[in-house]
Amino acid sequence: MRIGNIDGTPEEIRDLCELHNLSVANFIDAPPRRSHWGWVILPAAGIVLVLVIILFAPVLKPRTILICLTLGAGFDIWLASTVHLSFRNTFVTWLVLIGGFVLLLMACGVMLPEDVLDLLKKQKPG
Repeated sequence: MRIGNIDGTPEEIRDLCELHNLSVANFIDAPPRRSHWGWVILPAAGIVLVLVIILFAPVLKPRTILICLTLGAGFDIWLASTVHLSFRNTFVTWLVLIGGFVLLLMACGVMLPEDVLDLLKKQKPG
């Protein structure tokens, strides 16, 4: 029988653990737990709320736009971190992070959708 890095009969493994005051659970590789969907929904809702404020507020002062951008960036980093911890996929993490920042910049008028499309065309291989 093999548990983690320990090889032996069940009695030998049990005796070894009792002798050294160890728990067998420390040697068993448990599957990673997925986080609750609330940890993804909450920062996504925060980003949507910031985007709605930026897009539909009649006139925003530069300070308010800066606060909204900071909050949106924080929510975006939180969302990307949660997605990375949940799915362990670097590509999806970067996609969420860059996509969120681009959406925030487009909502504030720093980037136009045409600029984003031109940038994507330049990055496209071939």
